[in-house]
Amino acid sequence: MLIYKRTIYFSFIVCVFVLLTIIYINHCKDLMLFTNILIGIFSSNILILISSVIGYNIEKGHEVVKYASLINCINLKLIPLYNLLRADSIKDKTLETTKMILRSNCDFLLQHIHLNTNKMSFIIPNSKIKKIKNDMDMMIYDLYVKLDLLNRSMWEVEFGIKSNEDWNVELLDFYKYIGNYQELDIFTNVLDKKHNEFIEVCKIKYKKDTTKS
Repeated sequence: MLIYKRTIYFSFIVCVFVLLTIIYINHCKDLMLFTNILIGIFSSNILILISSVIGYNIEKGHEVVKYASLINCINLKLIPLYNLLRADSIKDKTLETTKMILRSNCDFLLQHIHLNTNKMSFIIPNSKIKKIKNDMDMMIYDLYVKLDLLNRSMWEVEFGIKSNEDWNVELLDFYKYIGNYQELDIFTNVLDKKHNEFIEVCKIKYKKDTTKS
């Protein structure tokens, strides 16, 4: 998308500049050859601009669907965290399960956020789509940072650097964070609302399952 966006910007600027130049020199009879050359440049840039806009919209469609699917996967991946919260997993009998789920979520976010960066680049800098995406990106990054800190604390406990009591306090703080995100709702519900808003703004339509059971 970034290459198409830059091509659109460049072609548009060239078209405007050439068109203004043609209008300016159109009254000069001795510059008809130069005018014809500029018309040729203008026409070719119009074709480049049209093809770039088409290519940009096609790639944008692919990227927004890919991003929406990623957010949905993250929401589904976070469900076990709430199961731990309801199960009062601070107890020793579920401590290993808690650590396993926390590490799994941390590794998942590391893989899909840092290693598979999304390549969306919007023509309009402050569009509503970009704002919603930035909000979701900040939520996910903030969650990853908190999970990563918990993951590091787990290793510190195992190496005897930190006590289980200190780690339990950090775990309770994390549960408060995901259970009442910004005093609005649970984390996944807030993320899901923004996800649905993103789908609505991008006008993503999924095919309905027409198979009969």
